[in-house]
Amino acid sequence: MIKIMKESKCRYCKGSGEQTCHICGGSGYRMIYKNPLPNVFAFVTYDFSEISSCYKCHTVGTVICRHCKGTGKSNSLILRQK
Repeated sequence: MIKIMKESKCRYCKGSGEQTCHICGGSGYRMIYKNPLPNVFAFVTYDFSEISSCYKCHTVGTVICRHCKGTGKSNSLILRQK
């Protein structure tokens, strides 16, 4: 049996080496919802929100692909019989 390593584009990032940030959805920012009175009157909600920069992508919107580690390439093993 012959083992051949084939290099191809990463199927997760499509060869770019980057993926859309899953925390902010690519916007670079995320909403933080706060309730100023968490223990008072459970049926009344006071939702105050603020916009914060994304802690994962730091307002870029993309992160390095974790599958190819930013190279955009992946190796696959092909087995062939003689």
